[in-house]
Amino acid sequence: MEIIDSRAWVVRIPPEFVGGGCLGQEGFQTVVMAQNPDEAWAKAAESDTWESLSFEVEHLIVFPKEPR
Repeated sequence: MEIIDSRAWVVRIPPEFVGGGCLGQEGFQTVVMAQNPDEAWAKAAESDTWESLSFEVEHLIVFPKEPR
């Protein structure tokens, strides 16, 4: 069985994911520790710490915070 280390993932969502959108908001992001993108999304769904972004986010995006 392969052991996969957790790493930091960035999850970005459009403002529509937050109650139909927030006036003047372009998108939100949170950083979570996970082993893969699916686990990162699951942990982000439970997060209560979201940063407001100053640029438009049109789609759900999950990506490693730092490439290996």
